[in-house]
Amino acid sequence: MLVLLIGGFVWGGILIGYHRLLPLIFFLPSPDPQAIWPVIATRAPKKELWMLVRTKQGILYLGWLEQYSFDPSTDDHEFVLCPAYLVDDDLNVKRDLKQGGVYLNTRDVESLEMIPVNKKA
Repeated sequence: MLVLLIGGFVWGGILIGYHRLLPLIFFLPSPDPQAIWPVIATRAPKKELWMLVRTKQGILYLGWLEQYSFDPSTDDHEFVLCPAYLVDDDLNVKRDLKQGGVYLNTRDVESLEMIPVNKKA
């Protein structure tokens, strides 16, 4: 009985260590190469990145990723940029969307670019 208990603790420690070290091993592929959205979504809320989103209609939005959804069983995911700005191709602000930001769906997105914050500003 004691052997089973110790074995369970050892196996649990191996599994926990594996899952914590897996992201640090750069040469191993991601478990799900189709799931890039969670990677983007978990890095952006650290307030280090602006997100520049170009929709299929040609509209450009610039803002922080405030909220997002991810359901592996669906192809499309919703996200909210807040604060958000409607910008032109030169990133000049055309409109400040202060009233709650902008709600978008990945099915309407043509491209998404992450822009690091200029720390020297």
